[in-house]
Amino acid sequence: MPTTYPAALVVVRPFGRYKRGDLISDATTVQAVLTGGNAAFVVATTAPAAASTSTTTSASTAAAVSTTEH
Repeated sequence: MPTTYPAALVVVRPFGRYKRGDLISDATTVQAVLTGGNAAFVVATTAPAAASTSTTTSASTAAAVSTTEH
């Protein structure tokens, strides 16, 4: 049975070139992050319809991540 990956990831702890609040929505990048040892630094989420790049950051995403870590 094939592995299913989430549509997107939000970075909760910085790693590599990513900073807290970044949205990773590229399917290949999502898979690489989750299988490459950085899964502890992200949380799964649904990708917004307008996300067309592998990494985007929005104030609302960063605020949502900020409020969940307190």
